[in-house]
Amino acid sequence: MKKKLIIAGVVLLVLAIGGYLGFQWYLNSHKAESEVKKQETTLKSFDDLEGKYVSEETKPVTSEIIFNIGGATATQGTFKKFSVVFEITEASKNISVEVDVSSIYTAEEMRDEHLKSDEFFHVEKFPKIIFSSNDIVKGDTSYIANGTIKFMGLTNNLSVPFNYVGQSNDDENVEIFEGKFDFDRVKYGMKGDSGAENNVTITFYCALRKQ
Repeated sequence: MKKKLIIAGVVLLVLAIGGYLGFQWYLNSHKAESEVKKQETTLKSFDDLEGKYVSEETKPVTSEIIFNIGGATATQGTFKKFSVVFEITEASKNISVEVDVSSIYTAEEMRDEHLKSDEFFHVEKFPKIIFSSNDIVKGDTSYIANGTIKFMGLTNNLSVPFNYVGQSNDDENVEIFEGKFDFDRVKYGMKGDSGAENNVTITFYCALRKQ
């Protein structure tokens, strides 16, 4: 009898491990892919840009924000709804970004709902992520937007590097920007989770139209 119980326990353990690994494989194989087809551009002088440039909701997609997080629950996702406004005058350059957190998409509905819960983004309480620059400086090979981010009810300083890719060859009123940076989600106010890494890699590509 004891031997049978041991065998049954081993079988259940193997099934549990197999089920867990199978579920993790499913999650890792279902992830949001980039939908942007990058445009051919002509590089101009960044200093020659002037006016108000904004992102657009278009089909096919011309602007996107992608996030990657590693760990046992590795995830790649995006936000379907966000806005970018880049205002450039002789006196100043300012970028503002507003993200609708409820538009999160990882190609797996159950995971999307989990990320919206109070274990992660807590969308009901914190529906928006907002970044506002107060200074833009030239780096070695790119630019850096220094500003503040409102995330999980907190306001903290954040520096976002970006590149000016150039003017779209298809539309002279569209300018292209892109960038990549790391973001410590726990440092900025999100709860920690043993199955996911704290560091999130953010990449973005934005086609902004002059108004």
